Amino acid sequence: SKTAAVSDKTAQLKREGKEILSLSVGEPDILPAPAVMKAAHAALDAGHVKYTETAGLKSLREAICDYLRASKGVSYEPQQI
Repeated sequence: SKTAAVSDKTAQLKREGKEILSLSVGEPDILPAPAVMKAAHAALDAGHVKYTETAGLKSLREAICDYLRASKGVSYEPQQI
């Protein structure tokens, strides 16, 4: 995969002594906010352990549309998100 190729290249450059700030894999060095941790635990406890559909959860895309309409005054349909 392209992600693995970028990670391999990053590791190679680090071995060569180059200073690299890799944004390819998404492994944060800080803990999420407590509210995020609590929501994640609740989702896992509720059995939400599968990948979402490729486009993402429709309810989330609808909520994003609502947020953008209310806060930015722009309109999108869920299939555009």
